[in-house]
Amino acid sequence: MKLASVNHAIALKLLLILLGVLWFYTVADKLYNFDAYQNSMMNQVFNRPIAKLLVYLLPSIEWLTFCFLLFPKFRLAGLYLSAFLLFSFTLYVAFAVLGFYPKRPCSCGGLFRSLSWNAHLYLNVFLFLLSVTSIPLYNLRRKEVKGN
Repeated sequence: MKLASVNHAIALKLLLILLGVLWFYTVADKLYNFDAYQNSMMNQVFNRPIAKLLVYLLPSIEWLTFCFLLFPKFRLAGLYLSAFLLFSFTLYVAFAVLGFYPKRPCSCGGLFRSLSWNAHLYLNVFLFLLSVTSIPLYNLRRKEVKGN
C-alpha cells in the first residue's frame, strides 16, 4: 500500500471518529438533559410549533447521522448529513453573531454551552470544513481500495 493511501486511510478514520464522537455526544447530552434541552428549544427564535418539532427531529437526525457514520454502506450518507447539519448550525450561529435575531438563546449542550457566540461560530466553521473535507477524502479512499 502506498504511503499516500495509508495517510488517506488514517485521515479518514480520524475524521470519522471525530464526527462520530461529536454526534454521539450531541445526542447523548440532549437526551440526558432533555428537560433543559426542550426548554432551551422553546426559547429559540422559531415559532412554537417549529420548536416542538425540532425538539424531537434534531436528536433523531443527529442519531441517524451517527449511525450512518458507523456502517460503511451508509457512511457517505452520514458524511453528507453531517455536513448539512453543521452547515445549518453554522448558519444559525452566524445569523446570531450578526444580530439577525432579537434574542440569542443557545440550545447547545455540554462543552458548547460555555462558548461565546464568536467562539461557537469559529468551532462550527472548523467542524463544517472538516465534515466537507471528509466527503472527497471518503470517495478518494474508496477508489484506492477498489484499485488494490
